[in-house]
Amino acid sequence: MRQIGNVWIGLIETIAAEPNQEAALAGYFGVSPQVIRHWVDARGRTRCFGQRPDGRRCATLVGHKVQYDPKVWADERQRCSAHGASAARP
Repeated sequence: MRQIGNVWIGLIETIAAEPNQEAALAGYFGVSPQVIRHWVDARGRTRCFGQRPDGRRCATLVGHKVQYDPKVWADERQRCSAHGASAARP
């Protein structure tokens, strides 16, 4: 476990030294800065993949799990009870 902690501490120190931290974190994980913003806003928790009547994505959080990899988080395709059962991944 100590080695995992060291990896996160090293990443935090590296990102903190960058002038554009959002872009640096996005580059590290291989996602867009927009994914990073949404992942941070959701605190790593999975949002429902369903759509609201106005076309926006449902904001309901699904489950209690926290995903520490924003690339995996962005690929989650779970749905809340209002939008049906969990959908299969494409």
